[in-house]
Amino acid sequence: DVGAFLQTNTNIFDTSQVTVWGDSLSDSAFPPDLSRLLGVTVHKEAIPGQTSIQIAMREGGTPISITLAGNEIAAGSNFVSAVSGDLLSTSADRIARAVKGSIDGIAGTLNEDGNNNYTFTPDDTHLAATSIAPNSAFVIDNGTLNDGTVIIWAGRNNYQSPAQVESDIANMVAHLGANTHYLVLSVLNSDDANE
Repeated sequence: DVGAFLQTNTNIFDTSQVTVWGDSLSDSAFPPDLSRLLGVTVHKEAIPGQTSIQIAMREGGTPISITLAGNEIAAGSNFVSAVSGDLLSTSADRIARAVKGSIDGIAGTLNEDGNNNYTFTPDDTHLAATSIAPNSAFVIDNGTLNDGTVIIWAGRNNYQSPAQVESDIANMVAHLGANTHYLVLSVLNSDDANE
């Protein structure tokens, strides 16, 4: 019984929490099956069609830069004129999503409408207009998602760039800090004439 083995060998697999970062491979039945085997919630952080770069950005291992329209931020919704990657969706998966984080120490939510249009809404509903430099760092706040065991399954959509995939995965692992409970899964073989 795999679930019993993993639950009794917590030095290998921390079952207090499990998070899977990935693309469409991770958006499969794999996380629910793992949850059933372990008897714990498995957080599925998967967006179909994403490359390892995009996955690493969402996980926090690769920096994200954004530029706000007018180079300022205020209370309410602020239009983002540029973001350093299609962070929250892909052409294969146009679903509105949001992620918590901060710009220059200003906490809020980065929203994507499913059509690659981004806005940033500060948590402070009384924030006065504040200048923000172009290409400012957006620091993802994933809460506790990188605690417990983290499973990284990235690279399927940019397997032709192995050095980039390896670098992105290394950045994701480094971002885990002291957490040594992680598993990196390889890209599956495919019966595709282009591979």
